[in-house]
Amino acid sequence: MSTLNDRRPVLAVAALAAAGLFLLLCCSEIGAGWDVTYDADSMPQDAGWSLYAVGVPGSSAECAARDGVLSLLDSRTDSTTLFLKEDPALATSETLTVEARVRVVSAANFADLDAVSLGGSIGYGGSVRLWPDRIATLYRGDNVFRVHSVDMTVFHVIRLAIDKRPFVPTLRVWLDGTQVFAGPAPGVLPRGIFFGTSLIADATSESYWDYVRYSNEYLPVPEPSGLLALAGGMSGLLALSRRRRAQVCAPPGRRLQ
Repeated sequence: MSTLNDRRPVLAVAALAAAGLFLLLCCSEIGAGWDVTYDADSMPQDAGWSLYAVGVPGSSAECAARDGVLSLLDSRTDSTTLFLKEDPALATSETLTVEARVRVVSAANFADLDAVSLGGSIGYGGSVRLWPDRIATLYRGDNVFRVHSVDMTVFHVIRLAIDKRPFVPTLRVWLDGTQVFAGPAPGVLPRGIFFGTSLIADATSESYWDYVRYSNEYLPVPEPSGLLALAGGMSGLLALSRRRRAQVCAPPGRRLQ
């Protein structure tokens, strides 16, 4: 009969396996170093964001921050409202990650060419456009949106990351932790972070923002293949530990099968 002492090596390896999986799942958040987080407890202007309104002066979208959610209702076709964060650190940064939890109730314009927007730039940049039934982005050289269908009338977490270090700067986008876009980053764009209504003045929209945050670090979401690889490796360690314990505990003269 095995004792607790006999099982301690296996239990130790199992604990390491569990810890490794937990760390990999959380590695995008642990030490992530988000530089700025807007949590919608106040209006963006009160939290250090600039109001960037295009169109008729004084005709920006109706905005309200209540219960930790920012609502943006743009019912006019003569203006658009974006909130902009210009960070001096972006002038020399090689990487950028922007994330938001958002839902979109409506978004439309005459040609259906634009929608609610989230994005950023470090010279090279990128953005995600949001409609109630889809999200989309543009790669460098594109003149047609790359589209991913999703019900955006409920909250989703969208993360985009820009990396200038490769020979071709890259843009990647994740939806609730799953990568949906990856391609060459558009450039050259003014440096800054932005979110809000459409980039086109004649669009209308209604959106709700739980939070928006960004980091000068490159913070990709862990890929499922990475989790599977770690789980497989840990399973191998468990099997090896059991095998070694069996060899130590086998009666003299008995050959292990």
